[in-house]
Amino acid sequence: MLRQNRKWAQAFWGISLSLFLTSCSVPGLGGEKASSPESTVAEDTFLSQEGETGNPSKEETKTGKTSSKEEAQAGETSSKESAEAGKTGEAPSKEESQSEESEEAVSYLWENNFSYCKQFLNETQALWYDNIAQGIGKCKKKFSLDRKGIREKLGEEEINLIFQCVLNDHPELFYVDGYSYAKHTTNGAVTAISLQPNYTLSVDKIAQRNEKIQAISQSLLAAIPKDADQYTKVKLVFETVIGQTEYDSKAKDHQSIQSVLLHKKSVCQGYAKTMQFLLQQVGVNATLVTGEANGGPHAWNLVQIDGEYYFLDATWGDTSFGKMGNGKEINYDYLTMTSQELATAYKIANCVEVPNCTAMKNHYYCREGLYFTGFDGNKVGAAIKQAKACGRGYVTLKAANAEVYKELVSHLLEQQEIFSYLDAGEGISYGLDESRNTLTFWMTKA
Repeated sequence: MLRQNRKWAQAFWGISLSLFLTSCSVPGLGGEKASSPESTVAEDTFLSQEGETGNPSKEETKTGKTSSKEEAQAGETSSKESAEAGKTGEAPSKEESQSEESEEAVSYLWENNFSYCKQFLNETQALWYDNIAQGIGKCKKKFSLDRKGIREKLGEEEINLIFQCVLNDHPELFYVDGYSYAKHTTNGAVTAISLQPNYTLSVDKIAQRNEKIQAISQSLLAAIPKDADQYTKVKLVFETVIGQTEYDSKAKDHQSIQSVLLHKKSVCQGYAKTMQFLLQQVGVNATLVTGEANGGPHAWNLVQIDGEYYFLDATWGDTSFGKMGNGKEINYDYLTMTSQELATAYKIANCVEVPNCTAMKNHYYCREGLYFTGFDGNKVGAAIKQAKACGRGYVTLKAANAEVYKELVSHLLEQQEIFSYLDAGEGISYGLDESRNTLTFWMTKA
């Protein structure tokens, strides 16, 4: 029995996503309709105070709204925090010190993680990056940005970029979704800038959830051999995240790792941040990438395997997203993608540049013996046999180009040679994706 199953090839075109963007908040990805993404524009509030001395001073405050579809829970801090002077060693003014009393605090920031976005910032922007990352890591209510940035005229645009870079690099900072900042001026000149993050949880809740997240992540990663190569680690984390997560646009905390690790339901950004979070713990460099996919806002990952970059999308690899395939299968098309493959459906709109990914050494189909540069019957038979041995009822073959793809279709489908690789009484259904040069076969009992 030969039956075409078009679900796999067509499922990508019914994606449900939405984008929430404000100039002072974290972009949220995931929602109801890809064709009409919602957006929220920050409302800027300006507050001014006249100084008591003869020199007029002014404080200008800008506040960004939350970008998440869920209402953010109000974060509370128990005391005022100290301003950070940055790496230049410049001490805050007496006025700043009085407004930001010091307190030793636990930091949830991973100082030595892979900071992909930070490498694109200049030296001064990197100082502000550290101010923001360390301030959020310690859950500070308010902190100062290094004055070197003020002297070099960094402003709102740079703050927004740097804040986004921090959150793209640090999925462990799951408890913040925006910020407001204040400019302090004297005689029209900016003398200080203070930033106040918008925390979605209280300090106590952050500690409790962090403890749970660490315990769950260690449990999930326990099955991954420490001596496994990087490709194997990426594949196992990919399968782990997909295996325990359902795509749900109404999931709680769906813009952070909380959604996957605590609730087991998420949207694209939750999948991507969790992949990044777990991969970093097994020694694989990964970062968040944002943009569009099939016209709707989307988030995925950039991973580095043996020094070479690949794209990865656990959301589209999850067959529960868009109800692809036959049940909870995994679509490995999205495990290690090249830029050429990405371009068939994705458009990058990231806050920093991403590399042109051309490597094939650790491409899924190459590593698994499923990549064809020409028709090879023995290789087809071995691929089907291996799929059955692993308990999978399906196999996907990838052609190197359009010409090889047509050759595979001709031999396996038009000439029906696929039946020579099946056991007696077996039938087959199939799905074709010409844009990715793949053929997927599901083995069925007649």
